[in-house]
Amino acid sequence: MTFTDSPKPASPDRPPGSADALQAAARVLGVPLDAAVADRLLRYLAAVLVENQSHNLTAITGFEEGIERHLLDSLAIALHLAVSPPGSGHLIDLGTGGGFPGVVLATLVGDRPVHLVEAREKKLGCVRRAASAAGIRNLAFHHGRLSELRRRMPSLARSAALIVARAVGALDLVVQEAAPVLARGASLVVWKADPLPDAERKAGDEAARATGLRGLDDLPYRSFKPCRLVRYVAGD
Repeated sequence: MTFTDSPKPASPDRPPGSADALQAAARVLGVPLDAAVADRLLRYLAAVLVENQSHNLTAITGFEEGIERHLLDSLAIALHLAVSPPGSGHLIDLGTGGGFPGVVLATLVGDRPVHLVEAREKKLGCVRRAASAAGIRNLAFHHGRLSELRRRMPSLARSAALIVARAVGALDLVVQEAAPVLARGASLVVWKADPLPDAERKAGDEAARATGLRGLDDLPYRSFKPCRLVRYVAGD
């Protein structure tokens, strides 16, 4: 009897013109995107969809939907970077999931490393493989919660220039997790649907005041639905 390796999942075909379509949609969003970055992002999405055939990374299985709901939505971080460029500290994606928005952020900041923090080790492994397949190297991978990582790495306290969080939970809990890691003048940017419920806004703002953060103006945008970037800055 002979045994053979199971066939690897097939890479999904990239729709014709997808790079041009991504660039055009990004322009509508207000984000200029050069061809090399668009190609890198599409290669990453393709690799994520391959991983998703074996692991539960995302509910999205189609290329076009992935462009709209993951790539374009994550590119909204460029709206914040345009008005609040990060300082020299760490760039952190809190609860990276399938690598969105952390891997997208990494493509926008050149060679500067972005730290991906994820409690589910299998997901983190998938993101690592997908990023490698797409040629995205400026990433660091951390298994666990940010609060756990801070205990293991005391130097992380008050060292982050920017923390991003997308689809990771209630606003007040995100604020409480991120605040101890933000350097003075650093930003926390949280993706939320528009409109944001009043109760969640109130709880988030109360948590911010309690942890030494103050609110910045939201940045509304639309990708697949109306959304907003809810932003806080550490006391400056």
